[in-house]
Amino acid sequence: EPAVIDIGSFALVNAVQYGANMVPNEPVALVDIGSAVTNIAIMKGEHTRFTRDLSTAGNTITRAIMSELGLDENQAEKAKRDFGISYEGESDTEQEILTISQTNLPDMFDSLDEGGESLEQDEDQMEQQVHAICEQFLGEIVSEIKRCLLFYENQLDGEPVGKVYLTGGTVCMKNADRYIENLLDTPTEVLDPFKAVKGDIMSLDPLERCATYTVGLGLAMRSVMGEGVS
Repeated sequence: EPAVIDIGSFALVNAVQYGANMVPNEPVALVDIGSAVTNIAIMKGEHTRFTRDLSTAGNTITRAIMSELGLDENQAEKAKRDFGISYEGESDTEQEILTISQTNLPDMFDSLDEGGESLEQDEDQMEQQVHAICEQFLGEIVSEIKRCLLFYENQLDGEPVGKVYLTGGTVCMKNADRYIENLLDTPTEVLDPFKAVKGDIMSLDPLERCATYTVGLGLAMRSVMGEGVS
């Protein structure tokens, strides 16, 4: 039987306290874009001041790619991670975020055959279509993150969030972290709480490790703290 039940956003707080170099008393946001849920938490010091869960997450993007391009789940997941976001370093505004979120995707794919022959499409065309889908749904997530940051600033402590830490498998999508930082216009980084961890997990790809196992580490931090975790 389960020994402990915890909330994902609180586990993120544990991971940040363990592995992030935070400015004392600076508000920071923790964003876990998982497969089924996006968790948002804002903390200051050792205290969690705000949490919110969103139903838009990684699976939302994968299902949209499956539906629009006629791919199976594994193919759609690979396309999402490999193609991801087309990032050229533009300076996006909040209005552009909302425009992305309101894109009418079905109109973009009217040319697809009903028989699902999309696997034969030119790869460049498919890449552009995947970019459009990823940007739409990640744009929706970023819009909600932005609203949370503004709510905290205007309604709670009256001070801006100084940094956003990202985690979750969806962050492994190409250019996702750069895209989110650009739209939020707030310093953003993928949370790496594993600097003091010892074990086989350190042999994994750093981005994959940080994005996928951070919540698990935060859960472990309920009872294990110290020089290192093996």
